[in-house]
Amino acid sequence: MAYAHRADLVSRGDLAESWEVFSGGTEYVFKLRQGVTFHNGDSFTADDVLYTYNRSKNPDNSIHSRVLNNVHFWGKKVDSHTVRFKLGKPQALF
Repeated sequence: MAYAHRADLVSRGDLAESWEVFSGGTEYVFKLRQGVTFHNGDSFTADDVLYTYNRSKNPDNSIHSRVLNNVHFWGKKVDSHTVRFKLGKPQALF
C-alpha cells in the first residue's frame, strides 16, 4: 500500500490490488496483484510478502525492526495471492 501525496489522501495499492480491514482494525486481508514479476522473472506471491515482513522484524536485517516489533502480529498465506495479518491490537503504524 502506498500513501499518495494527493489532496484526496486516498490510499492506493501498488502491489496489493485490494485489502479489507476486519475485527476493529486488528485483521487485514490483502489481495495481491497478479502478473507482477521480479527483475529475474520470478512471480511475486504471498510467500514473498511474508518473507519480507519476517525478515524486516529481525534487527540484524532491518532498521524497521524497532517499529515492526512493537506491532505484535502474525501473517498467514491464504492462497498464492492473498495474505492475512492479525494484530494483537489496532496499530496505526501497520
